[in-house]
Amino acid sequence: RLVFRALPKGINENPKNVSGLEATSEDTHERGQMSLFSLLYPSITLAESFDVTKNLQNILSLDEELASLAEYFQGLISDTNLNKYCNASKTIDDTAWYWAAPIFLDMHFHRSEIRTWIGQRNPYIQDIRADSAQKEHWDLVRRIIANEVDLNLGYIPEDLPKKLALMALGSPAILLYRSIQALAPDTSVSLRLHAATKLADSFRDKFNLPESIAAIDLSIDEKGTYRERVIRYCAQGCLQSVLDEYMHMLRDSHGLQNHSGERRIKVILEKFDASLSLRSAQLQFESLSHFLGKDKKDYNMRVHFATCYRNMKSDNKSQMRADQVRDAFNSPFRPFILSTTSIGQEGLDFHYYCRKIMHWNLPHNPIDLE
Repeated sequence: RLVFRALPKGINENPKNVSGLEATSEDTHERGQMSLFSLLYPSITLAESFDVTKNLQNILSLDEELASLAEYFQGLISDTNLNKYCNASKTIDDTAWYWAAPIFLDMHFHRSEIRTWIGQRNPYIQDIRADSAQKEHWDLVRRIIANEVDLNLGYIPEDLPKKLALMALGSPAILLYRSIQALAPDTSVSLRLHAATKLADSFRDKFNLPESIAAIDLSIDEKGTYRERVIRYCAQGCLQSVLDEYMHMLRDSHGLQNHSGERRIKVILEKFDASLSLRSAQLQFESLSHFLGKDKKDYNMRVHFATCYRNMKSDNKSQMRADQVRDAFNSPFRPFILSTTSIGQEGLDFHYYCRKIMHWNLPHNPIDLE
C-alpha cells in the first residue's frame, strides 16, 4: 500500500510520466552525462576492490566500508595519474568523471582484457537498436578504450572517491561481475563481462518500472539523481549477498557443481532472465456490487508483487509462462506472493525463498495437505 500510495498521480494512465534510467539522445559526454553506465559497466577494477570474504572477517558497517574504499580509491586515482585526462583550460569540476573513471582505471589495470571484451561480438550490444542512445553510449565506450576519442574532461570532482566506493558496493553490473567470477572462475574475463552486462540491463529494466521507482523513493531519503539512489538502494539492501546466495542455490539445485564454468553461466543467465523478465499479469475480478447483481461491469487489475499459479491451457506459451512463474517465485525477486490451486501440490518445489504458507480451505485428505 505504501508503494502504490507513493506513485505519482496519473501514472496508471501514462507510465512514461516517471523519470527512470532510460538513456536519451541528449545524454552526451559533453554535458557530463552517460551516467547510466554507472549501472551497466562491469568495471573489473571496482569489482576487485572489495573482497566479500575479507569483509566477513572484519565485520564493517556499510558506512565504514564506504569510508575505507573511498580512501583506497583516493590513492588509486593518485597512483594512476588520472589527472592526465583533464583539460587544463577547464576550471570547473566535471561530473562525467563519475562514469569515465571506472573505464580509465580498467584501461590502466586491465587494458588487454577490456579491449578483447569490447572488441568481441557482444550478444547484449547486438540487441540494442542501431538508432538508440544506448547504442551510441556503448560505441563511445568502445572508442574510449581504443583511444580514439578525447573526452576533454574538466577537473576531477572531490567526491569522486566516494562515488567510486558506492559504485563498488551498489552498482548492479559490478556486483554481478563479482558474483559470476566467484561462480565460474575458470571462464574467460570476456565471458564474465558479457554475462554481467546482460544481467545488469535486466536490472535496469526492473528499476525503470513505476512501482520500483516508488519503492526507492520511499526507501532512500538522500538527495541526488535516481541513478545515485538506485546504487545506494542496492548497497543498503546488500544486493551482493542476494546475488551470491541465489547463484549458489542455482548451482546446487541444478547439479552444476561438476560442470564447466561456461555451463554454469549459461544456466544462470537462463534462470535470471526468467526471474527478471516476468511480466505483470492482468486479473479480472468482481466488485461487491457485481456480486450482489447490481453491477455487471468486469474490472481488470494488473498484479506486480503477487501472481497466480494455476491450471493453464496445454500449449507451449502457457507452459512457458508457468515455468517462468515458478522460476521467478524460486528467486529472491518478485513475485513475493504466489496464489495457487491444488496444482501447486503436484511435486513442485517452492521452498527456496518461501517463508510462509497459508491454506485457504484445508483439504480433508491428510496426504493432500502434506
